[in-house]
Amino acid sequence: MVHDRKASEDIVQDVFLALWERREEVDFDRPLLPLLFVAVKNRAIDLLRSKKWRGGGNPDWTSWMSVFVRLSPTISKRSSSYRS
Repeated sequence: MVHDRKASEDIVQDVFLALWERREEVDFDRPLLPLLFVAVKNRAIDLLRSKKWRGGGNPDWTSWMSVFVRLSPTISKRSSSYRS
C-alpha cells in the first residue's frame, strides 16, 4: 500500500507497540488478526495522507481497495477458525 518496505516495517512495528502499550484494554479471547489488519491499514492511510499533504505521490486508492475487498473474506474465515 505504501510502496516502501521500510515504511511498511515501521507501520507494523508501531501497531505492535501500540498493542503492547494497550494490552490491558485488549480482549485476547477475540481474534487479533482483524484488529491488526485494520490498525495497519489505518496507519498506512495516515502515512499516505501525510505524504500527500506534504506534496508526496498520489496513492492509487482504487487498486488498494480491490486488494482489501479480495482479502476481507479470507480474514473473516481465518478469524473464525481462530475462535475454535
